[in-house]
Amino acid sequence: MSKIQAVIFNKLIWSNKEAQLWLNQHKLKPIKSVHITKNYRRYRIIEPNYKYKYNYITHDIGNGIKLILEVKK
Repeated sequence: MSKIQAVIFNKLIWSNKEAQLWLNQHKLKPIKSVHITKNYRRYRIIEPNYKYKYNYITHDIGNGIKLILEVKK
């Protein structure tokens, strides 16, 4: 089973307001303020789990959105 750890939006396609609306529509609530890089806006949904062994994979869902998924090893 996997969980969404973070959602990443391409800055050229998504404004902060549009990204937050998308998150609300998909019932995802960030636990921290947005982390902005040169190309992306990153919204953390859950803290990374360092205590247990998980892999983190990036899944591109299209339209400038990527999900960071926490997957149990």
